Amino acid sequence: MECHTLNELKTHFEVKLTSLATCMDLVSIASEPYGVRSECHEQLNMMERDLCDAESAVARIREWVKEHQGKLQAAQVLYENLKELNSRLSHMQHNLPERLPANHQHVQRQPSQENHLPLQSKPVIENTNQNTRHGSSTSTKPVKPPPAPIMDLVTVPEFEDAPKYMKGRMTYDNINGAVEGFNTAMEVKYRLMKRPRSALNDRDRKQYQKYKEQENKNTKGTFFVTEDDLRRHGSLKMDSTARAALTILRHCGRMREIRGGGLIRYVVIH
Repeated sequence: MECHTLNELKTHFEVKLTSLATCMDLVSIASEPYGVRSECHEQLNMMERDLCDAESAVARIREWVKEHQGKLQAAQVLYENLKELNSRLSHMQHNLPERLPANHQHVQRQPSQENHLPLQSKPVIENTNQNTRHGSSTSTKPVKPPPAPIMDLVTVPEFEDAPKYMKGRMTYDNINGAVEGFNTAMEVKYRLMKRPRSALNDRDRKQYQKYKEQENKNTKGTFFVTEDDLRRHGSLKMDSTARAALTILRHCGRMREIRGGGLIRYVVIH
């Protein structure tokens, strides 16, 4: 049976049904006395075979339909899963924050004993690698550590857990913008403090002296900035939004305050 469309399949079975009707008429004729002939038996046998073929074809069609129904259901489930995944990806694309928190490895800036050895006592390491002599190895330049600890960005769960009265209308980008301003102010200040006094000009020397005057016994071993540093170097306006950001940073354990002498010092916690 070669049927490619439903109309062809319908025509095929209509022919079979017509043959079956004729077969029923023949059966009634053959049942009459003296009505049985060899031609009638042959036609009946042929129609019986056609009927068996039709039943077998219908069974195969049912199995084919059942199989493809299962595939259709699986495809529908896959479509729903892909639809949900596409919706989630679209939500992520339109709500991805401008800044993503990253774990910074704070470098301990403790001078090694080797740097304090006299020049004559430092061991001279001779490179005996033949490949290095020929210049086949690549030399990596050491990364210069930051002059002060870096404050980590605030994560989304930390920002959401902060009390609403602290956040107000502040957004996630606002708080991490304050973190970046804080880090910039720290870097500018302590890069100046790390420079030798002899290499400073008059303006930098005055600023250095001002930084030293801000220190007291409570700031020993800490790294801090003031509101003036945040305003000048961190580009923070120190308005209500900036002060709310500092409150959230203190709540999240990013910094603490040291007060004294009419000055507020913001100490980074590392």
